[in-house]
Amino acid sequence: MKNLYLLHSLSLSIILFLLAGCSTKPIVSKKQESYLPTSKVTITFENEKVPAQCKVFSQRLMVTPRNVTGQQIQTELLNNARQKGADVVLLGLARENLDDQDEYQFFAYGPEKPFSFHRKWGGWTYGFRDWQRNGGDIVPMDYNALNDQQNPFYHSLYIQNIYLTCQLGPSPKHQQD
Repeated sequence: MKNLYLLHSLSLSIILFLLAGCSTKPIVSKKQESYLPTSKVTITFENEKVPAQCKVFSQRLMVTPRNVTGQQIQTELLNNARQKGADVVLLGLARENLDDQDEYQFFAYGPEKPFSFHRKWGGWTYGFRDWQRNGGDIVPMDYNALNDQQNPFYHSLYIQNIYLTCQLGPSPKHQQD
């Protein structure tokens, strides 16, 4: 009887988890601080390559259209990061978005205040519900993929990323999104 109860509870949990993933509730983007536009942005995939003085000011998911190349994604990401005032963009995982999009979108998840990357970065813990929604396979995303001009990604992609400011001294004058 106890095993039947456990099986029933487990089945119910799985059904609720699957139904939550089918929600049509839109992704909600939080207001973020933006810094004055920058002229140069560096992309990295490695925590160790983030300069010591950098602060995280925006935790994001980038959604790409389908059938775009890595080079097109890189161009759009760099343009958005420059516009928001980032000096460095750290990329995390990428996965297929099975609900293909026709345009680029950026969704922000905080933080409320910038924080030191090397002292307080807790990893890719934000936006998990949105990352799971209509998510397909994990897609290799590295320097080679971002520089590829020939082979488009068949599906739209979700790409984890954070924007960092690395200005020394007092916080630069900033604006709200």
